[in-house]
Amino acid sequence: MPSIYGNYRPKPKGKGTWNLQEVEQYQRLHYVSKIKPHVTEALKGRKLTPGERLQEARKISRDLYSHESAEVKNEVKAARQAAIERKRERDQVDDQSGERKPEHYQRYVIPQ
Repeated sequence: MPSIYGNYRPKPKGKGTWNLQEVEQYQRLHYVSKIKPHVTEALKGRKLTPGERLQEARKISRDLYSHESAEVKNEVKAARQAAIERKRERDQVDDQSGERKPEHYQRYVIPQ
């Protein structure tokens, strides 16, 4: 029985990942120095599930990020853009054939 998609072959994609949002990048850069003390204080003496703790930490991070200076926000945006560019280069396929380059397969075969 023929496929309903005919000869359609999607281009291979990279590992199922997504780009971080600005607040998530902010967390990566400043969790220990700026966010963790606020989260520790907010959670002190409260019995929460791991999901509730994570939700509270994200809420605090969003609030802190919204009050950050333009300099910190620009730093976060630059780090996020650099991560997007690294991912784009890593997942780039050969434009002529639509196939992955051998270097991409090495990443899965040879531990780095």
